[in-house]
Amino acid sequence: MARRRSFEVFTLSFLDTICCGFGAVILFYTILSAQAGAVRLKDHDVLSSEVDRLKEEVQQGDRNLAVLRDTLTRTRNEIASATRETNRIVTDLASRREQLSSYDAQTVARREHIEKLKADIRSLEEGNRRLEAGSLERAPLGQQVSGRTAVERRYINGLILRGRHILILLDVSASMLH
Repeated sequence: MARRRSFEVFTLSFLDTICCGFGAVILFYTILSAQAGAVRLKDHDVLSSEVDRLKEEVQQGDRNLAVLRDTLTRTRNEIASATRETNRIVTDLASRREQLSSYDAQTVARREHIEKLKADIRSLEEGNRRLEAGSLERAPLGQQVSGRTAVERRYINGLILRGRHILILLDVSASMLH
């Protein structure tokens, strides 16, 4: 008689199916792992390039900061120099104003002196006019001699008078009285 086949729960086709399914899961896991690694590498490359770009920006910022510090130092030095120059100019201006005020005071004093001298000149001219008016009425003493020429009139007192300015000194001593 034919032997009856025994009933097995796990037949070869079932085991083949289970193994294929398990292989598919492993293959699926391997593919996902590989893609995740590739994605991670891609993300790592993007992040690495971003880090490199940021490092370059930081270096550029450091260079710009150094330039700005140098500019700030130069500007502060220029401000200090300008302040010193301004203080020197203010001091010079104050001294010049002081000199100007003293010159103004001297100028005012000189003007007053000039006005006083002008007034003195006017009074002397007025006195001179009065004297000339009085001398026109009466001729000078040397002019009253008749018959004499102008040259001879100079010899009336016995002195030869020549020159523009003549000084006559008189001595009134006891010996002169005899």
